[in-house]
Amino acid sequence: MHRELELLVMAGISPIEAIKICTFNGAKILEDENRYGSIQEGKEADLLLVSGKPWKNISDTRNIEYLFMKGKQVDRQKMLTSWK
Repeated sequence: MHRELELLVMAGISPIEAIKICTFNGAKILEDENRYGSIQEGKEADLLLVSGKPWKNISDTRNIEYLFMKGKQVDRQKMLTSWK
């Protein structure tokens, strides 16, 4: 997904619009934007927190600090090693 975001920006789309395409617009296309696609109370919470300013430098989406799935913080190291 990070590379796809970078390619969208390389094609001339602003970083913030690329992020929107991959989040809210994706949910809208699937007709499920009431369930996910944006940060709002009551929506399913899969969320990446990154360091940097991805709205200015899309590659900062790769600087993942925290991952939340279904509203709970995930141990990224454990997740990355559990499938090997």
